[in-house]
Amino acid sequence: MPNTPPPPTPPESSASSGSIASRIAAKVSSFIGRFWVVALIIGVTWYLVQGMGAPVELPDDVRSAPDFALESIDGDRVQLSDYQDNVVVLSLWATWCATCQQQTPGFVRVQEEYEEKGVQFIGLSIDQGGLEDVRAFVEQRQPVNYPMVNSPRVASQKYGTTRSVPRTFVIDTDGMIRYEHTGLFMTGELKPVLDAVLNESQEASL
Repeated sequence: MPNTPPPPTPPESSASSGSIASRIAAKVSSFIGRFWVVALIIGVTWYLVQGMGAPVELPDDVRSAPDFALESIDGDRVQLSDYQDNVVVLSLWATWCATCQQQTPGFVRVQEEYEEKGVQFIGLSIDQGGLEDVRAFVEQRQPVNYPMVNSPRVASQKYGTTRSVPRTFVIDTDGMIRYEHTGLFMTGELKPVLDAVLNESQEASL
C-alpha cells in the first residue's frame, strides 16, 4: 500500500492566537498594576518622611491674631486670649467640608501628643446652621478632644474669607499668627511647624 503523506497541520486558529494575546496582556496589566501600587506607596511614604523631617522657616511678616469669645459645643466660654500661655492651632472648618473631615482625626492625634508641650487646638466652624449642627456632627461622627465653636461672622470678619476651608492658623504665645495654611494640613507638615513655633517661644522666654 502506498504511503500517503500526513495531512497538513492546520494553521493555529485566530481564537487560539487571541487567547494567547489576552493572557499576555493580562500579565502585563497585572505587572503594571502592582508596579504602580508599590510606586504609590513608596511615594506617599517618602512625602510623609520628608514632611516630618523638613526644616520649617517661619515667615517674618506676622500679625496679631484677632481675639474672640464664643460658646463651645460643651457650653463653655472659649476666648482665644485665655490661651496666651499656649501655642494655639486655630482650625476654620465646616461639617460639610470633606477635606475638613479627613483632616480632623489627625488634629485629634496631634492635640493628644502635643498637649503637654503647650499646644491647644480650637475648631472654629463656619456652618450657617449654628452650634447645634456642629454639636450633632461631632457627637455622631467625629469626636474631638479640643474646643469646638461656631461663628461664620467671626471667621470672615476677623480671619478673612471663608470660601476655602479648611484654613489653619498657628498662633504663638504672644498671640501672633506665625503660620497660615489653606487646604488639607497633614500631620507630617503640621508637626514641624509646631516644633518651630514652640522652639521660638522657648528661646524668646530665655
